[in-house]
Amino acid sequence: MLYTPANSSSDKFAESMIAITYMKYEELLQWEIQLLKKRGEDYKNFKLQKAILFIDQIEKQFPGIKSKIKTFYTSTPLTYRDYTGTLEGSIYGIMKDCNNP
Repeated sequence: MLYTPANSSSDKFAESMIAITYMKYEELLQWEIQLLKKRGEDYKNFKLQKAILFIDQIEKQFPGIKSKIKTFYTSTPLTYRDYTGTLEGSIYGIMKDCNNP
């Protein structure tokens, strides 16, 4: 998923972009029990490598966009889990059943 949120400084160009892709929770098991912001350099490097791969894929769809990126931030299912309390960091929230509200 990729979108450019509206901003007040331009009605023609985006200042930022949000891009989300799937990640297997199993890839994060080695950091699962570590506290938020205490996962270490190996976790930061893992996120950086994933970000580079993702940006390379975005570049294939939007040639030249990579050169326009000033900075980026990353999150993983662990981030979602820790901030929203969703099982395994589901980006869609907790599974619901319309028959059992």
